[in-house]
Amino acid sequence: MKRTMKNIAILFVAASTQFSCDDPKGVALDGAEKVVSGVMKTSMKVQIERALKAKYAVGFEVIDSYFEKGLNLYVFTAAETNNPQIIFEGNFDERQKDVKKQITSDGYINQRFSYEAEDYFSSLLDKKYGEAIGASVYSRFEHRFGERVPSLDEYLKNRMEKSTIRSNRYFFEIPKNPDDPMVAEIQEMLRGLHKKYGNNYSLYVGFWPPGFLEGKELKKLTFGFEATTMEDADNLLNVMQYMERVFFVKVVNGSIGSLTPQQIFDLIKPYNKKGPTQMIEI
Repeated sequence: MKRTMKNIAILFVAASTQFSCDDPKGVALDGAEKVVSGVMKTSMKVQIERALKAKYAVGFEVIDSYFEKGLNLYVFTAAETNNPQIIFEGNFDERQKDVKKQITSDGYINQRFSYEAEDYFSSLLDKKYGEAIGASVYSRFEHRFGERVPSLDEYLKNRMEKSTIRSNRYFFEIPKNPDDPMVAEIQEMLRGLHKKYGNNYSLYVGFWPPGFLEGKELKKLTFGFEATTMEDADNLLNVMQYMERVFFVKVVNGSIGSLTPQQIFDLIKPYNKKGPTQMIEI
C-alpha cells in the first residue's frame, strides 16, 4: 500500500529563507563549486543518517536536507531503510558533538505508528468505493536513546494517557438511507477500530458526490493525508470545497455496541465549509 505523509509537529518559521547545500551562496554554481557542494550535501546526509541510526537502532536514508536560517538548523526528510514507506521530517544540529543531541526533533515515532495503524485500517475496508484512506497516531511514547521503537501493538499494551488514533475514510457517493451499504461499512469500521484500540480513537468519514472524480486521478489527490508542502495544502483546499457530507466521531472510554445504522446515518451531517467540523464524542 502506498504510504503518504501525515501532518508532523515540526517547528518551521514562515517566510524564512532556505539555505540549500546545492546553492550555498544563493547563486548558480558551476564546475568545481558544484563538486564541492555535492560533497557537502552527501556528507551532511551521512551525518544525519548516523545520528538517526544511533537514536533508533535501525537504518535510515535521508531523502533531502537543507539549512533553515530561521531555525539555524538543518531540516531533513528521511525514510526507514527497511520500510521506505515510513517517511518523516526532522531537525539536525551539526554543531552538537554529542550524538544524543544532534537530532533536535523528528516525527519518526508517530509516523511509524501511523503507518501500522493505516495498514490495519485498510484491512477493515470494502475497496469497491475507491481507495482514499489515512490514519494518524499521536503518542506520548517516551523513547530511550539507542533503543528500537516497539510495534504499535506492543505500545498499545501500555498505552500512555492522551495518545490518540485517528482514521480517515473518504467515499465518492452519498448514502441515501440507513440501509445503504456505506452505512454498514462505517459500522464495521467502528467495530474493527474499537476491537483494536478500545478507547481514545476517532473516525472521520467524508462524502463527495459521484461526479467529483470525473476528469481527476484519485492517486494524485492528497485529501489532507500529506500536507507538509504548499502543493499539498492547495490540493487539500481544492478537494475539500466539493465535500458534501461528513461523519466525525471520537470514542473515549465509550461503547459502540448499541450504535444502530439509523443512528450512524443521523450522524452524517452536511459539511461545514465555513468552519471546523463538529466532532461527536461517544
